[in-house]
Amino acid sequence: MESHDFPSFGYIEDNVPYPLMNQLKEIGATFSKELGEPLNNALINIRDKFFTPGNINKVKNGLKNIVSVF
Repeated sequence: MESHDFPSFGYIEDNVPYPLMNQLKEIGATFSKELGEPLNNALINIRDKFFTPGNINKVKNGLKNIVSVF
């Protein structure tokens, strides 16, 4: 393999190598398409339930208490 050749895992039309990078992009696009919306919905759910002003104040006060000990 010459230094400028890309590793390939297959071929597309006319024996043109299908570079690894294209396959990785394809996998990423499939992952995003299939899991993007459910993952986004889960993150929104976590944000709405846990990152409330009351919970943020609890974390701030907890950190202040820890820092005041030292």
